[in-house]
Amino acid sequence: MPKLHGLKKISQWKQRLKTQMVLWSYPPTKNQLLVTVGLAIAGASLIAYGAHLSLVNVAPQQARAKARKDYIKDRLRKMLDD
Repeated sequence: MPKLHGLKKISQWKQRLKTQMVLWSYPPTKNQLLVTVGLAIAGASLIAYGAHLSLVNVAPQQARAKARKDYIKDRLRKMLDD
């Protein structure tokens, strides 16, 4: 890495890095674009389905947690009252 002295050298170094970074060596074909779009849609749909399942199962999980909490409170009250 070259020594950087001053803002001019830093901007020159950044410009060199920008010209060296290349996303694609060649433009993608139609089939590659279709596959990319298809995979992106499939990934987004899997994320949406997972979020749906998570939201659907919130109420039963909260009910189980409340039942556990109530059970523990009752047990502690019985143990401490005796």
